[in-house]
Amino acid sequence: MKTISANATGIIVKYDRRRKGVYMRYDTLLQPIQPNQPVSQSFNPLQEIMIMRTERGLNFYTRQELSHLPVDIQSEITRNDEKSKLAVRKLKINTFYQAENRLLNAVFPHVNLGSKLTDYYVGCEEAVRMTTDQLRITKENIAKAFIDCGLLPRNFYAIKPETILLSL
Repeated sequence: MKTISANATGIIVKYDRRRKGVYMRYDTLLQPIQPNQPVSQSFNPLQEIMIMRTERGLNFYTRQELSHLPVDIQSEITRNDEKSKLAVRKLKINTFYQAENRLLNAVFPHVNLGSKLTDYYVGCEEAVRMTTDQLRITKENIAKAFIDCGLLPRNFYAIKPETILLSL
């Protein structure tokens, strides 16, 4: 059995048997978003193009380019675009509700909240409507989300234009 209580400075979780109590301060649970956080420019142009293609889907291409693409490639781009929108949506929601997720994960440690698609909060459209800049989500975070869901290759950070030219 465990007892959960809160005071003015944090949350206390006390266990009856075998485990020590846990005290979590609010300031560590609630890490505020820093305004005007500088955005890192650590990607080379090839990596930037890969991220943009993944983010924009068919909108990345002009009408003329789309007319020359086969239908199966267009449908694959559309499927990947839906996956990327879902990954960005999940990233926005997890960023917006980060404090709540940490709190609930502290209360219920056996449940990894935010890991499944069904873990979203009801009425989370507020988080989805916010831009990535407002949520301070960097391109590195988006690239990591795309790598985790298989939209970008695992060796994405090692890709350099010079290595691509050598392989041709």
